[in-house]
Amino acid sequence: MIRAVMGLASKSNRYLSAARFLLHGTLDVMLYEAVNLPNMDLFSEKLRQFVSNLPTKIQKVKAKASEHNVKVITSDPYAIVILAGARVARTRVINNNVNPKWNEHFVVPVAHFVYDVQITLKDQDILGSKIIGDVKIPIEQVLNGDTVEGWYDILNTKGEICHQGAKLHVSVHYLPVEKNSLYTTGLGDGNGVPCTYFPLRKGCKVSLYQDTHIYDNTLPEVYLDGDQVYRHKQCWEEMCTAIMEACHLVYIAGWSVYDKVKLIRDRNRPFPETGNLTLGELLKKKAGEGVCVFLLIWNDKTSHDNTFLKTV
Repeated sequence: MIRAVMGLASKSNRYLSAARFLLHGTLDVMLYEAVNLPNMDLFSEKLRQFVSNLPTKIQKVKAKASEHNVKVITSDPYAIVILAGARVARTRVINNNVNPKWNEHFVVPVAHFVYDVQITLKDQDILGSKIIGDVKIPIEQVLNGDTVEGWYDILNTKGEICHQGAKLHVSVHYLPVEKNSLYTTGLGDGNGVPCTYFPLRKGCKVSLYQDTHIYDNTLPEVYLDGDQVYRHKQCWEEMCTAIMEACHLVYIAGWSVYDKVKLIRDRNRPFPETGNLTLGELLKKKAGEGVCVFLLIWNDKTSHDNTFLKTV
């Protein structure tokens, strides 16, 4: 299903689409390369030039830089794909290069109200990232299923080209859910779901949640067969209970784990004595009881493990 909602583009974003559409399917995005990006590290380059002109005591530093062919310090670009304000894909960083070639392909399931497919180019820095510019492809151009590919000007927040000759080579293809056989053929002939990566396994259990935490009486009632009312589950509360009741093993896998988060949020509901502990304190407690605690953390490309900045 595709629905259009009309909107207005602000003066500072004249290149935005004026129509918003509901996408329900998959979006193929291929980020090839960019050319003529601006140098976002001009301060570092000026500092390098200053150091290179210092007296002979710095000759060893200069020689070492020459061995690594460090002639000019410039941007360390990467690109992210944004839909409706949410980042859905990210390339690797190409160090010290104003003409990066990523050649990275992303297949993104979408269920968004979208004005456009936004690709934002950024310069990676130790203390954060700086925005180089954006490419925004109006969503109307991909609704008919054609692949949109080409070189696009990289624009700043004023809608102007961020640097002379700065362009991004990208292709975008949208496949609606009703045209994707993966979602229309249903279950196979007893061998599991077709077109999936993993074979059929038995004895598995999946719990579905509306959100990490739902306050009582905040969601509408959902009626099941036999006039049964669906019971909305409390994700973090059940996770907290599972950890507290673990006798042998706790295994957490995910994008990241914030040890200071508290799993019990609603003080109006009864909660156990250890419910006021943070996740880190709870895991330490279980480890102290002899329970094996394992964390499998995703190696996020934006993580740092430097002397002055640790976000791992």
